Amino acid sequence: MEDNINDDKAKLNNSNKDKNNNINPTNNINREIQDIIENINKNVIKDYQLEIFGKRLYYLSTEGEVLYFLLEINPDTDINPFDESILIDLQFIPNKKPLLKFKKNFLEPSFCDNRNFFDCFFTRDFIYKNNDINKVEKILEEIIKVGIKNFLFCLKENIQFNTFIFYGDYELNEIYNINDFLENSNTIKFYRVNHVYNSEIEEKYIILTDLYFLIFIPQENNKSFAKLIFKELLRDINFIHKKIFNKKIKRNTLKLILQELNTPVDSTYEIELFFINRICPELTETQNEDNFFVENCKKLKDDIEKKQQKISFNKYSSVIVNSKRLFKAKGNEKNDLSEIEFKNRIIDYEKLFQFSEKVYNYYNELNEKDKKKYKDRMDFYIIAINFLGAELMTFFDKEKANFNFYYDKVKSILNENEKNQ
Repeated sequence: MEDNINDDKAKLNNSNKDKNNNINPTNNINREIQDIIENINKNVIKDYQLEIFGKRLYYLSTEGEVLYFLLEINPDTDINPFDESILIDLQFIPNKKPLLKFKKNFLEPSFCDNRNFFDCFFTRDFIYKNNDINKVEKILEEIIKVGIKNFLFCLKENIQFNTFIFYGDYELNEIYNINDFLENSNTIKFYRVNHVYNSEIEEKYIILTDLYFLIFIPQENNKSFAKLIFKELLRDINFIHKKIFNKKIKRNTLKLILQELNTPVDSTYEIELFFINRICPELTETQNEDNFFVENCKKLKDDIEKKQQKISFNKYSSVIVNSKRLFKAKGNEKNDLSEIEFKNRIIDYEKLFQFSEKVYNYYNELNEKDKKKYKDRMDFYIIAINFLGAELMTFFDKEKANFNFYYDKVKSILNENEKNQ
């Protein structure tokens, strides 16, 4: 993993040295990327402990150029409380929300699993357009000045207050580069399978991360890219494995039954499959092929169980799925939610409020010198408390006791905060 990162940095450094870029539009884009990096180095990074590299990517989008930046954040600094360097990459893909990912493991469960953490680093919603390159520098500047510290200190505070928050997310129906998952092959488990339904067979990919069960459909023209069609937290699924013989296709198959926990009874999914043997694709229903099938059934079952057992969520005082409003305490969320989705959002808002209150009170009880040192952390949680409290008061407006509970909480914390100004 470390060698791959060093190779990436070397390639980026080499691309940074190419200043002869007035020949064609591609070179103009490279020049603009280097201008952004030079301005960041001159005006921003002098006050922060990190390095930035950049280039254009030659893939991922048919709608325009992809701008790529790699940030290496030094350890034990004002913006990184951890004792090792952290690498993140940021891709500006036309007509999409920017993609921000981690490139180096520094905590368990792994953050190197292709989740998009952009909403945890940038406070506003943003879709990148080809003509928005002038906005890229300002976004990078905000991420460096505010976003990195907010996110990494939140992680540190999670550890301190024994709280597990599911940061980042995957988007259904988005196209993903499967090679990005396989970069972290020590943690990511990948299965190439044939999905059987109505006697039809369709190739799919199953990926297990430390936290998620994902299913993809590979693209016809380039199987390194695949559309995400199913995502679920491993902790929220009960898996049932049934090996059967499918008479229509005359071979053994695995019926994988996924039962969602804590949801209505009908939230059950089935996928009948058999495994694709890339090493010996010519194998038919021989003993060797049967062994291959049995071995992979066992491996998939074992991998799922190990992932589910790897993290004991019972040890945490709080587990929170929805993290967005900790960082984006403004704007509108979609309201076309099912009753269960809405209920889960409110539950997470309550947990986020409790977490924010707990961390704010911790900083507020420090001596005056340390309180000034962590003023930005206190301000961060005041914004979250104000937003979450307002949302919860709106939800509980018909339940006077709950409304008054959050009203009094928010009023007390805001009054206390004013004394510190």
